Amino acid sequence: MASICSAPSVPRATASGAQVTNHPGAAAYAQPPVDSAVLPIGAALPEVHLTQQMSEAFASAIKDGRPAIVATASASGMPDLAYKGSLMVLDDEHLAFWERAHGTTLQNLQQNPQASALYWNPTARISRKFFGVAELLTAGARRMEIMGRTVQLELDRDPERKGVAVVIRVDKVIQLGQVVMERGAGG
Repeated sequence: MASICSAPSVPRATASGAQVTNHPGAAAYAQPPVDSAVLPIGAALPEVHLTQQMSEAFASAIKDGRPAIVATASASGMPDLAYKGSLMVLDDEHLAFWERAHGTTLQNLQQNPQASALYWNPTARISRKFFGVAELLTAGARRMEIMGRTVQLELDRDPERKGVAVVIRVDKVIQLGQVVMERGAGG
């Protein structure tokens, strides 16, 4: 399993070089937090390497009252959104979660492995979208590893441990409307 690495801190610039100030909340969102992974316009994109900051954000999301949202779609394209309190950074290229509900999310992923996840923390002014391809694990060591790392609150809702471990290979990360990591982009 790959380790989690940290992305360098770099300032963000708008496409025109100017800050947007045409609505009351614009100033609050004009600059990302100092430790964000947002790249300057025109910078080469790094390959996908999920950061320690991302891992910590997911780890505290449910405690902070901000569980991540996972989006899936059926084979016919019908979208679905679901809160996933167990979403975690598995390693520097994968997200994972414990799918205990066996509902629409699982049904959609069985038909269509494309998935995306949204992490949002308005207090810290961080919003990230993750896009990738999911793999469903119903047995094996990796499933057990994910179950072992799943927050207790989610495991308590699956006392018989019938959940499916979902591993998402992340292909793209967007922050503040800008692609900051992309598989195959070089960098």
